[in-house]
Amino acid sequence: LESITMNGVQAIPTSAFKDYKKLTSASFNAATTIGESAFEGSGLTAITIPSTVKTVNKRAFANCTSATSVLVKTSYASYNSEVFDGLPTTAKAMCDDGAYYITNNFNGAAFANPASLTGKLYNASGYEVSTINASSYTITQVGYCALYNVKNVQKVYLPKTVTQIGGWAFASCTGLTTFKLAEGSAVTVGNNAFSHLPATEIQNSGCITKLGTEACIGSKITTFNCTGLKEIPESAFKNCESLSNVSGIGNITTIGNYAFYNTAENVSFLSFNSLTSIGDYAFALNKSQTGVTFNSKLTTIGKCAFQGCTAIGTVSFSNSLQPVTVGSDAFKECTKVVTLIIPALSTYCKFDFKNGYAHPLWDSYGAGVATVIKYSSSNITNLVIPGTITRVNNFCFCKNTNIKTVKLEENVKEIGFSTFNSAKALTTITLPSTLTKLEDYAISYSGNLTSITCDATTVPSASTITFDGITYTNVTLNVPADTKSKYSVATGWKNFSSKTIQTCAAPEISTLNGNVVFKTTTPNSFVHYDVEYAGSTNSNVGIDSKGASTGCNISPKLKITAYTYKADHANSPTVTKTITLNTPGLKGDVNLDGVVNIADVTEVVNKVLGK
Repeated sequence: LESITMNGVQAIPTSAFKDYKKLTSASFNAATTIGESAFEGSGLTAITIPSTVKTVNKRAFANCTSATSVLVKTSYASYNSEVFDGLPTTAKAMCDDGAYYITNNFNGAAFANPASLTGKLYNASGYEVSTINASSYTITQVGYCALYNVKNVQKVYLPKTVTQIGGWAFASCTGLTTFKLAEGSAVTVGNNAFSHLPATEIQNSGCITKLGTEACIGSKITTFNCTGLKEIPESAFKNCESLSNVSGIGNITTIGNYAFYNTAENVSFLSFNSLTSIGDYAFALNKSQTGVTFNSKLTTIGKCAFQGCTAIGTVSFSNSLQPVTVGSDAFKECTKVVTLIIPALSTYCKFDFKNGYAHPLWDSYGAGVATVIKYSSSNITNLVIPGTITRVNNFCFCKNTNIKTVKLEENVKEIGFSTFNSAKALTTITLPSTLTKLEDYAISYSGNLTSITCDATTVPSASTITFDGITYTNVTLNVPADTKSKYSVATGWKNFSSKTIQTCAAPEISTLNGNVVFKTTTPNSFVHYDVEYAGSTNSNVGIDSKGASTGCNISPKLKITAYTYKADHANSPTVTKTITLNTPGLKGDVNLDGVVNIADVTEVVNKVLGK
């Protein structure tokens, strides 16, 4: 059998003409399906896929080694794996119209697309196709591997009707220098669709509503508009070393793993208004990133996210409104970070740094530069951790050269792993009576430390390396009276030369003329108080040499908690008192009980009656 015409045949069966070596010509103009291995190994010289075909199954034309051309007339057809496996590289892949050729789905990748195998696309007359202008067509998709590895197409223009570009559609199209989406279109883009693209721009990229994994990996694009995107997926712009302008990022919520790995983009994270998470290695090896100021909604930074970003000098979390989890090695090899700007302590002390290299200062400390932790524009010299915080998390204040004194107020219970590791300037630290635990390296390698005051009467748990790297003979440990013997045998504490200190007397809380008055028998001390009512407030008030405050107008709050503190003394026990304050000057409050009610009317009547 050398030639066959199959008029009216809609389905060509599996292996129907397999290994028919003498069959050089076959016509099947009504066929919709070509079965698996239907013409595999046959002697066909000119293969034509008619416009009626919708499905070409696995290896349908594989090993047709005599073929000199494949003419594709159909559109929106599905080609399964290895359809043209073994096709001679000299065979011409031809089409009636390039705009319809690219709508086919070559699901079997290179071996399904004849143009991918040969590297060139020709028209039906045998001339190379350099431009596919589909801007006036009504096609809705660009198929999977539509022009994968096709090297002679230089320009592609798509219409507004296109809503989907399949995976690998324009991957490795090394001649494609111009690519344009229609203004006003809304397009989803599949995995690797533009990978290794030589074009410097995907025109109207703001029309893209979804990007697939590795969508632009290794491409030469210099600019990209993300206006239509909600997330940037894994490796989307990995190794795009020319990418220097990414705009329209306000709606992005997620940046995937390796998304901007090894790019030249100097991203402004404040522009990521909606960003909540940054993936693993997302910006690693970005040599242009000079600083990062994170937005308020960010909660997660992945491992190695900024590894090797050697130009970063400042890292700012000043906008953070919730704790951030920072993955292992997130800032590893960021050796030029000299400034860390932190948010409110109530937020920052809950940050979860997964290891030392997750902390921005870890790898730059010791490089001959000052490493500073600050609020906004103010350096932190004397750090006070408020009692609203029960735990200071791992690594929070490590590797800095500016914090000289630390005071943890009452109610703080734990200090995490390496929290004050290598705090170079630290000289004194005061720990509250409520402290129960210090983890490994909590206060370590701080060579200028001279004094630790711990108010806890029950020795907080510590390990043999909690104070590692501290010169014990240079540090005085101040502890409450009657506890010295406990500290002298406790793990982690026993190497210090301890001395006892007095404990402040607890304050008495009373009211006078609408004011709160604190009294204590410890002269020249201070009382710290917290007030709870409809909201809360806290402050400090001085105690004179006679042991009394001058009074402070707090307004009618209901619950007051207070303790006495003084230098070189242990804090007093905390006391709490619930009161109702009179409010001087409240119009109609005749009996000065802080409210106006029937009792005030009764008071007026009694006064009039002389009672």
